[in-house]
Amino acid sequence: MIALLKRSADSGIPRNEEKFKKLVDDIWEFKSYQVRILCTLEKNKIILLMHGFIKKKNETPKKEIEKANRLLKEFRGRKK
Repeated sequence: MIALLKRSADSGIPRNEEKFKKLVDDIWEFKSYQVRILCTLEKNKIILLMHGFIKKKNETPKKEIEKANRLLKEFRGRKK
């Protein structure tokens, strides 16, 4: 996961959906084996990592997406 994040910082977001994909609205997911890090893209150049977890089922749990959305709203509320 660390190598994936470093590559993304140096070269931009991965084009491979097995490593990076959009979940809902502004929430994206970095994937490496069972490790998931939910993030958002701010101004198309800042990758804001919000929440990480170990995925145990095929689908990303709704509670993890809700937590990322809540953290994103908090971040954007403080930014104003």
